[in-house]
Amino acid sequence: MKSNTDHRPFFRGSPLLLLVFLSFLILIPAGQAFPAEAPDERFEAIVISDLHFTVNKNASDVIISGMGCAEEITDIILAEVMEISPDVFIMTGDNTNGGGPDDVKALVSKLKKLKKAGIRLVITPGNHDFNNMTPEEYEKAYFSLIEADERDENSLSYVIDTGEVVLLAMDDQAVEPGGGGSFSRPTMDWLRDMLKKYRDRKIIFLAHHSVLLGTGSDDSSNYQLQNVDLAGLLEHYGVRLVLTGHFHAQIILEENGMHEIVSGMPLGGSHLMGTLKIDGEHLSYRAAPIDFDSYGASDMAASLREKDVRNAELEKETFRAVVAKSGLPEVTQEKILDLVVRFLTYYTDGTMGDHLEEIKNDPVCEDMIEALWDYNYGPWMKSVLDNPPLSATELDFDW
Repeated sequence: MKSNTDHRPFFRGSPLLLLVFLSFLILIPAGQAFPAEAPDERFEAIVISDLHFTVNKNASDVIISGMGCAEEITDIILAEVMEISPDVFIMTGDNTNGGGPDDVKALVSKLKKLKKAGIRLVITPGNHDFNNMTPEEYEKAYFSLIEADERDENSLSYVIDTGEVVLLAMDDQAVEPGGGGSFSRPTMDWLRDMLKKYRDRKIIFLAHHSVLLGTGSDDSSNYQLQNVDLAGLLEHYGVRLVLTGHFHAQIILEENGMHEIVSGMPLGGSHLMGTLKIDGEHLSYRAAPIDFDSYGASDMAASLREKDVRNAELEKETFRAVVAKSGLPEVTQEKILDLVVRFLTYYTDGTMGDHLEEIKNDPVCEDMIEALWDYNYGPWMKSVLDNPPLSATELDFDW
């Protein structure tokens, strides 16, 4: 009967190789394992903000072209995320259009599919999320999706530690009713503790309202976090990346080595979503339009383009009466209106830096600024042209 014992030699190489192998074993102390491979320091996330999801098919698509088909667009986004299969899917607030129970229930059901597929979810609340729900209801709905490693007992803020990065997902609902986004003093204390704890790690700070947008402006309360010591605190603890939203325009800012990506709105503008990758010490970010064609939605893409053109024309009409007061010839007024549409489109899409010379060198650029000067738009446009934003569709730096 054949023995079950395998008498084959455990080493089939040459005697010289065997000697080298045994010499290597002698150098390893008893009980010590072989040296482990270096940990994989790669990290990938898909980033969006201000989804404003709704199941309401009758939602107005004037101004925001995708509102009436928000559910279909969301399905395409999530299908693309599922195929890419990143480590994390990030949503930085205004996840639904108003926090209504039907919208929240439907969105949570869709997001569960990502969690089931092993994609970790990082979701922060926005101001629209509390229009029709309380913080307690928000927590009950969304925290079933979130695997938080640490929680702030005074807010809906939490920590996600992926191993490669630490994500501080902050709840910036207004401390005072009707106020801008802000953190209470206890939450600021908790944030400081987390920054101290993870100071030797790659930390990404997430919130709905901006940290850097509007710094130094008198009219920033609507979109900037109101904690005046926040930016300095993040910089002190070496935070190099901030992810926010709320402004509905794609913007990238940088101050003292800290970068902020303000994500645009997937339902409007160029319908962007961002891909964030960290490979060792290198970080890269690219924002690109939702891939409608690959998911059998080319008809929807064409329909959205038509609505975008329509909305641009409506936008032009809102400025017509203002420009008419300039007293300029009608031909010049029409040229100004066309330039206004291009200006706002480039700014919203985050491509102003790419089109800066086109705008500045347009023959009616100065006329546009002067015609809109007394309506806030003029000073703002001049500020943008004098201090052009970074390209908002791509970012690279070494951590």
